[in-house]
Amino acid sequence: MPFVLIATGEQYISSSLTAILIATMPLLVALLSVRLSPADRPAALGSIVVLGVACTALGLIAFFQLIAEAGPSRASVVTYVNPLIAVVAGVLALGEQLGAMSLAGLLLILGGSWLSTAMPRQVA
Repeated sequence: MPFVLIATGEQYISSSLTAILIATMPLLVALLSVRLSPADRPAALGSIVVLGVACTALGLIAFFQLIAEAGPSRASVVTYVNPLIAVVAGVLALGEQLGAMSLAGLLLILGGSWLSTAMPRQVA
């Protein structure tokens, strides 16, 4: 998938992937230095790989594609929706309770995101 983005004009993808690889190295060093039982090491290494590939690399690729399609100012609004995803994931995956303040905060986030991406009105 990175080759598709390079073909569509994303010139910074190689430096971003390099940064991801460099940032992953301390995690691998930490994994090797921690005294885990041999049975736990494959699971820990698998977790690092999944976090690095699924969460970081695919997330950045999707974000670069969003920047290319929607523009940088509209694409940056995606970062404001992150708490919404975290709360919904906590409720669904961990069975956490959704309180009134959380719900109010989520509505404010969604409202602010909608306002910031709304098209400006044409003044006659």
